[in-house]
Amino acid sequence: MNTALEVAPHDPAIGSAVAVRLGEIESFLFRCVEAGQQEGSVSAERPPEDLARLLLAVLMGMRVLARAPGPWPPAGRVAAGALVARSPGTGGNAMMGTEASVRVVPHTPIPSPHPYPGPRPSMAGACGGSPDPHRVVIGIMTSSHFRRLAALLITLLPTNGLRRAAYRWALGYEIHPTARVDALSFISVARLVLGPGAHLERFNLFSGPLSLTVGARSSIASSNQIRCGIWTGAAAPSDHGARYQQRMVVGDGCRISPGHFFDANGEILIGDRCWIAGRGSQFWTHGASTPRSTVHIGADCFIGSACRFAPGAAIADNTVVSLGSVVTRSFSTPYRLLGGVPAKELRDIEDDIRSKRLFAGRWTEASGV
Repeated sequence: MNTALEVAPHDPAIGSAVAVRLGEIESFLFRCVEAGQQEGSVSAERPPEDLARLLLAVLMGMRVLARAPGPWPPAGRVAAGALVARSPGTGGNAMMGTEASVRVVPHTPIPSPHPYPGPRPSMAGACGGSPDPHRVVIGIMTSSHFRRLAALLITLLPTNGLRRAAYRWALGYEIHPTARVDALSFISVARLVLGPGAHLERFNLFSGPLSLTVGARSSIASSNQIRCGIWTGAAAPSDHGARYQQRMVVGDGCRISPGHFFDANGEILIGDRCWIAGRGSQFWTHGASTPRSTVHIGADCFIGSACRFAPGAAIADNTVVSLGSVVTRSFSTPYRLLGGVPAKELRDIEDDIRSKRLFAGRWTEASGV
């Protein structure tokens, strides 16, 4: 981007291409703001054109600040705060209005291109015919490229209400009005469903053609990865002929601590009120030597730090998996402590749980989630 902007004044073709691409980004922001104003999550006191241009200016400025040495991240936060304060409004959130004003409306796909005011030259016209990939810095985006760019732009929007509206209207995600999605989390998936009170914290990376559902009052802390490869599409069977489910479901009242990895090429199911604790656990659903592509975790379970779940692994309700364990098979008996490499049943913990010497079965309730 910096190179394109520097070359643009000296090369008309690149200058026109940059103008087209900035116009598309501004048009995207315009559609997000307009959609938010229509559903009531963005204040309608300012024209959407003004807010879109303001967001574009702040976005470009924050890109520069992010690359500059020195104490610039605080300046970026100040700029984001100034953006919110710039637009007059009520209820303490000048740009977005109050959270109570947000209501759910059915998702309607946005026509493309949107009738945004101003000229919208074509890419071919900007470059004098068919684009030359060796001469034009920015090429035409495919739909998958657009979704990734849209997801990246949304992570930089300054308020939860605006991010939520943008995700719903630009990418079609189903997000409850009480759910929260923090900034600086890259979420580019095929389908996202967030239940009431769900919370996705910052610095997460969720990507690929997967369906992700997060239940009511569940939270995913920072620096988690949920990945699904494009190669696992509907037409791509596994090495053993099975289809990849490309799905992850987190039940109600769950807590996923920072720094875990989830391979969602297959299917990962996490029951209600589970706690994926500590850091560094990995959950795998594919492998060259196994036909299995699922990981199932029952309700009211606790997973310690640095655990590994192999494809086909499953644990029953009220199970505790101790630190560093490697779960390679299915355990169908509830109220068990598992541990070891590979994991095995160490003892029955039902009496400990029922006498509340252990809080398994109430992990997230005990921690206030």
